[in-house]
Formats: sequence, structure tokens, C-alpha cells
Amino acid sequence: MGASSAMALALLGVIGGVALNALVHPLVTDAAFAQGGRVAEAEVTGVVEGEAQVAFTVDGEQVETVAAGAYDPHHDPREVEIRYLPESPHEAVLADHSASWGPALLSVLTLAALMSWLLAHTWYGGGTPPAVRARLRRRAPALPTARWSVPAVLCLCVGTLLCAWPYLDATPAEMVRLDPSFTWFTMGTAVLLVAVPLAWRATARHAALNRAALPSRPHSPARKVGVKAAVVLVCLLILAVPGHLLAKRLRNDAALSSGPTVRGTVEAVDKSSRRGCWFSVRVSYQVEDLPYERTLDIGCSDQRSHTAGDTVLLETSSTDPALVRIADRSR
Repeated sequence: MGASSAMALALLGVIGGVALNALVHPLVTDAAFAQGGRVAEAEVTGVVEGEAQVAFTVDGEQVETVAAGAYDPHHDPREVEIRYLPESPHEAVLADHSASWGPALLSVLTLAALMSWLLAHTWYGGGTPPAVRARLRRRAPALPTARWSVPAVLCLCVGTLLCAWPYLDATPAEMVRLDPSFTWFTMGTAVLLVAVPLAWRATARHAALNRAALPSRPHSPARKVGVKAAVVLVCLLILAVPGHLLAKRLRNDAALSSGPTVRGTVEAVDKSSRRGCWFSVRVSYQVEDLPYERTLDIGCSDQRSHTAGDTVLLETSSTDPALVRIADRSR
């Protein structure tokens, strides 16, 4: 493996590790609370970043923390059931909160479909003429397919074990706090990626030794239509995410423009981790006697006019008070 291949594998491993953690962490958190969590009655004392801030008692001590899960102050009660971890009571979720398996299953099915297509295409399109197959059989080394398929299976097993390793002996609290994106998940993803070319090589070798070449056929009109339909489908899938984000942005802008305005307080102003000159402003405000906290992004030009302790005018949504933005003073 050359230096460029190693660098590409490392980069893909890091990207895969981050993506894998984003998919797996909500499911692991659900499993941790189901395995070691306890149920308690809690009172909602506020809303922080769209989630309920709750207060409850554990062994005679008052605990106040943010419980993960969507909370709608218009429809959900002020008294809620939560699950917390006895060894770490500040780790809590709403009792009816559960992560969706949809993104993880969709990702697994997509990768499995792509891998199946690659191997099937290699198998059916990798045949050779009978004379060439006979020559390959005569000159084939011992175990011509196993020399590629066995390492592929080993990489698959080792990669899966590396991804699961940090959770094998972890307590529920450790499972919630673990972030193996750049360690175990990166190594596991890199090893799993190595299995792909090995499996492809094994399939191609097996096809060359055991399949005859398929006769070439002219492209039929139906195949051309199928290719065009596939291209259109891929383009729609690529545009689906930015289209969804744009539609959500437009809906939020419409809701904020028609919603009420409230006065809030700037709690903190910090440099944002985003690229460019951006700042994070944490504001607090009240709607229907319930305190809210929200972090907003502003540019450098707006940051100079906001300091901690300032009072600001905020636009909110009448249906979702957690949706908020700083009012435009130029209007």
C-alpha cells in the first residue's frame, strides 16, 4: 500500500468514524438508559435548546438537569416522567423518548446494496472465454480464491470487533459519555474498508476461473431509460438534503415573522467553532411563565452590539417558543 493509499484510507476512516458515531450514539444511549436507568417524576423548570430542564429528587438530594428528548410546552405537562442513571443522575432522558432506527437501518441497507451491486457486477461481468479460463486453471496458485476471501472475512470480523470494543465492558454512564469517533470507530472503519477491495478481488478471481464471458449485447432502449432514471434518482437524492434544509429555513422564517416578540437577556457571547467570523450568543427569555435558553449564531458585525447582560428583542414562534431569533433593528 502506497503513501497516498494509506492517507486516503486514514481520511476515509476518520470520516466513517464520525458518521458511525452520529448514527450509533443515539441508539447506544437508548440501550444504556433501558439497561441501567431508573424512572422518576420530575418537574419541568425551563426549556434549554428545545429540551426540558427538569428538577427531581434522588436519595433526598435535589437534581436539576436537562433531559434529552423533544418537549412541547403547549401540549406536554409540567410534570413528566424521566429516566436517569443512578451513578450519574445528571444524565437523564424523558421516559417516552426513543431514538429512531431509521437513519442507521437506511445507511446499512444502502451500503449493503452498493456492496452487493459491486460484487454481482464483478461476478456476472468478470467472466472470461473458455480458453483463457483453462489457462488460468492450469497456472492458478494454490487456493486462488481463499487467498483473498479469507483476509476479507478476517477484516470484516476485526473491524466489527474494533467498533464494538469500547462498549463491551462499559457501564451505562460510560456508554452515554463515550465518543470513539476518532479512535475505535476510525480504526474499525478503516479495517472494514480494507475488506472491500479484498472481497472484490476474490469475486473477480473466482469469476475468472469459473464463469464464461458473457456475449456483448447492444444497449437496448429499455436499458437507456433505466440509466436515465437512475441518474435522475441519484440527483434527487443528492438534492433532497439541501432542499429539506431550505424548506425548513423558509418555514421557520415565516413562523418567526408572524409570531410574538419578547424581551430577552444575553447570557454569554463566545467565538463560534464554525469557519469564518461567527459568534455564539446564548440568550434567556420567558414565554408563558416558563424560562427558555437558546444559543444563536451571529456574524462579526452583529457581535459588537451584543455583550453579556444586554437586553435584546427576540422574535419567537407562536407554535414553538423554543424557535427564536434576534429581531432585526433596521425594520
